[in-house]
Amino acid sequence: MWMTCFCAFPNTAALAEWRGALVQHLTVEGKGVPERFLGMDMVWGEGQVQISGKSAIISLADDFMINKPAAIPYLIIEDSAELAEIKPFQILVGRLLFISRMWRPDIRYAVNQLCSRASQPRVSDVRKGCRVIAYLLGTADEGIRLRGVKKMEIDIFTDAGEEKLE
Repeated sequence: MWMTCFCAFPNTAALAEWRGALVQHLTVEGKGVPERFLGMDMVWGEGQVQISGKSAIISLADDFMINKPAAIPYLIIEDSAELAEIKPFQILVGRLLFISRMWRPDIRYAVNQLCSRASQPRVSDVRKGCRVIAYLLGTADEGIRLRGVKKMEIDIFTDAGEEKLE
């Protein structure tokens, strides 16, 4: 059985106390500073971390064949009566919803509007979703920056055992 845990501690003493309690029950191995966690890209600096979804955004743009960035996320006005395929549109909206909730609150309104059309999407709704992807592509380096007053102590612990977790 194995487990990965991502923990943030305000100081070294708190980390040492938590780790001491943990090693009584588990085999603990430090793996250093993560570059990716739960689909998020993490760039570390002195006392701060920048969390973004650049690789997820690029993957989304590739999947929907979007390669030209846009300056604003939601500008398409026209509405078409022609219905679009439901499943691909729901996949698009689901991936945008994940991105908006994890690290891009700036697209939440646009994604909310797309979610309201998920059961009967039109071709214009698909274009609007692609426009949001194009906006994300143009701002892929944006994200959330966490800063600490002092040096930030963040470690990841993994416990690996004989059996696979099912």
